[in-house]
Amino acid sequence: MRKKSMQDEITIENKNIKNANAKNANDKNVSVENANEDTVEAGEEGASQHAMIEDGHEARPAQPVRYTYMDCLRGITPVPKGTNGATIFMVLMVGGMVTFMVTVNGIRNTGLDFLVHSHWLYPLVFCIAFLVRVLFAARVVDFIAPRVVLNHFEGIPRSIAMTVLNVCIMAPIMGAIVTLLLTGTDNFLMTYLTTLPITMPTAMLINFFAIGPAVKLIFNNVLSPSGGLGLLSNLSENTSTLTRLLGC
Repeated sequence: MRKKSMQDEITIENKNIKNANAKNANDKNVSVENANEDTVEAGEEGASQHAMIEDGHEARPAQPVRYTYMDCLRGITPVPKGTNGATIFMVLMVGGMVTFMVTVNGIRNTGLDFLVHSHWLYPLVFCIAFLVRVLFAARVVDFIAPRVVLNHFEGIPRSIAMTVLNVCIMAPIMGAIVTLLLTGTDNFLMTYLTTLPITMPTAMLINFFAIGPAVKLIFNNVLSPSGGLGLLSNLSENTSTLTRLLGC
């Protein structure tokens, strides 16, 4: 009995030793796993820091999209989207073209005195041109452009075709209105017919090379969300606040 009791004690002691060894081995594995995890985390953190530093400089956020004058001539600049964007773009374009063409027609018909005595004509013609553009010309362009221009031209030829289309619709109408305001009904038809061959090519050139690119650069580089200031996105976000302030 005593031998059996001793054997039992030895067996229990051996089991305890095995359990202790197993526990120590498990603790070592856990420590190794934790060490590996720490190493991985350190590696990921190092990789992240490395990604933030390139050629000795900290990585910077993506710069705003900037378009150039040649981008405008090639038709690379995006078309304004949304009501706010389209309206602001139209105001800029109509305002630029009205300012130039009214000046040309005014000086041609009344001389340099036009610049002194006929300032009232600019806001009046702008309002008329904007209404003509919204109510008539824009709809005609939207109908013709996809069928005649957009599917047949690319790059600079497309930009030229769109300029010709817009001017051919707007110039005859606005030329007649401005001529009527400047000279009245006396000899109106003769004055209009002699003025139109001059004003239409002039409008095409100034629209393609000056007013069009200037408006596109201002809109895309300054006003649009992808531009530097993103004024258009700020306007969209605060429209309801502005409406309440104005009591609309």
